[in-house]
Amino acid sequence: MKVTKNLSILNKVFGFKADNEHPQIIGAGLQYYFGSGDSLDWSATVQRINLKGLKYFSLSSLSIDLRKWYKLKSFKFRLGIGSNYFKQRTFSNTDVLPAMIKGQINYLGFDFSLPIRTFNLGLENQISKSMIISTAFVQKEIF
Repeated sequence: MKVTKNLSILNKVFGFKADNEHPQIIGAGLQYYFGSGDSLDWSATVQRINLKGLKYFSLSSLSIDLRKWYKLKSFKFRLGIGSNYFKQRTFSNTDVLPAMIKGQINYLGFDFSLPIRTFNLGLENQISKSMIISTAFVQKEIF
């Protein structure tokens, strides 16, 4: 949700069913847009996300990234860097998994967005040495 011309509030709330458990992903953050003149083509994001509701497992993460938007005709893409700090806890009496794992994943970000009528369709990517995370999105401006 865009609060001002250059500040957005981010929110993630969803859940799913896994066997007899119902985990929830709950997150919030801020995204600030800045740049030269009136372009606001740079964005900085800070986001905190928690995975809760599993009997033997929990995960917390803090993501920070900085990216710049580029425009080529009606096609927009964004490049940047980021880092994800995470803490995972296991609540079981097994020696297979450690009770706590902390870490950091640094990544390159690549997104693209294409306007179709009043919507923006896009794909956000986080690429690190060990994984690629992709998220498809649909955006609609309210104002």
